[in-house]
Amino acid sequence: MYSQELIDFTVRDIVLRAIDYKPTNSVVKKTIIALHGWLDNAGSFYFLAPKLAEQGFRVIALDLAGQGLSDMRPLQGTYHLWDDAVDVLTVADSLGLESFYLLGHSRGAMIASQLAAAFPEKIAKLCVLDGLLPIPVAMEETVEQLRKFALGFQRRRDSRAFSSREEAIQVRAKAARMDVAAVELLAERGLLETQDNQSWQWRVDERLKIASALKMTNEHNQHWLSALVNSGIDTQVILAEQGLAQLPLFDEYQQQRPQINWLTLPGGHHQHMQAQADEVAQLCTQFFLK
Repeated sequence: MYSQELIDFTVRDIVLRAIDYKPTNSVVKKTIIALHGWLDNAGSFYFLAPKLAEQGFRVIALDLAGQGLSDMRPLQGTYHLWDDAVDVLTVADSLGLESFYLLGHSRGAMIASQLAAAFPEKIAKLCVLDGLLPIPVAMEETVEQLRKFALGFQRRRDSRAFSSREEAIQVRAKAARMDVAAVELLAERGLLETQDNQSWQWRVDERLKIASALKMTNEHNQHWLSALVNSGIDTQVILAEQGLAQLPLFDEYQQQRPQINWLTLPGGHHQHMQAQADEVAQLCTQFFLK
């Protein structure tokens, strides 16, 4: 059995909102902070979090800044991975956690992996879903990357409006190759009717869609991986056959870093919300329990 309630965190003058899943028939074994993927929200863990809570874990499923019901960053703010990393540490401190587990999907996996490598004294276990580190770019692309970032701010537009809730969900499902039922879970926290009641918009800060100012090179990623492995943190990566497992880069990572527990399951990038959700939940639960 588990309970579920909404919880807020004040982090650097903005409010981050989350769903707090707690076991009701046992003492909490450990707290897991769950970080969703790009443009998603805490609803991403609708299937996984209850199963983990039933096994004695407290799960804090965050809406990261600018997504779901959390506040958007101030006008001068940015959405780099390290911005979110500081937020997660602040949330952990406000919960009084000396150490905790991390569960991340996609972009949330990148944030979680970098946090674990940088703060091994705080992160006891790391489980990531179809993600690990940012896809690297060549060093010679870094100047152009900054140009894309700056131009993105100049060309930024308002969020797209949809004529109906159903249209917004259907478009998102097609773009993300997700089941409509899975997108419905994200819509509960991420889809809002406009004030004039004439249209619907996904509640996402458009700055999240702008190119990053700086991207990691392969050398950067190798250093992050070395730090993660050398930290001794028990790490599990679950890839999707129709997701990142298709990239040769992840074959290289698996050969280079056999210390990490690598698994690949059928399904697409959001397998933890679709047909494979039960199997993903079982693997996550077994990993955190051992």
